[in-house]
Amino acid sequence: MSDVNLHPYSATIGLIGVKYCGGCNPLIDRPGLVREIEKLLPPGCRLATDRPLNRWEVALLVCGCPIACADRPAVRSMARHWIRVGGQTLDLDFVPEDKMAGVIVLKIRELKRKHGDMYENSHKIPGSPYVNHSRDFVQKKITPA
Repeated sequence: MSDVNLHPYSATIGLIGVKYCGGCNPLIDRPGLVREIEKLLPPGCRLATDRPLNRWEVALLVCGCPIACADRPAVRSMARHWIRVGGQTLDLDFVPEDKMAGVIVLKIRELKRKHGDMYENSHKIPGSPYVNHSRDFVQKKITPA
């Protein structure tokens, strides 16, 4: 994953962990999703797949199907806050694959803002008309009827 110019505080705050499942039954393009997230991340953030020396503040669990077999206590102990992808679900809510990266970046910003990170204001994702919090976005904009 490519490095981004890091904000002085981002040695711990701007590093976002990524953990993949084994990929036995992928219903989504897991590497493609992570590449798209990386493009949308705000300055000062970068993704890391290396096992952390200390717990990540925020991490993504990217599983190809809703079973999310990698969602285990040993994995959960690697970060304080997880964003869980399981096929076309994001933290157990349905999200179409083409909207997933944008909603994940909104969740990252929300978590960082909530936990005192440098991103105090909500930012608009490039090319997206959505600026509200990710949970509202999921419930009001794309949940199937």
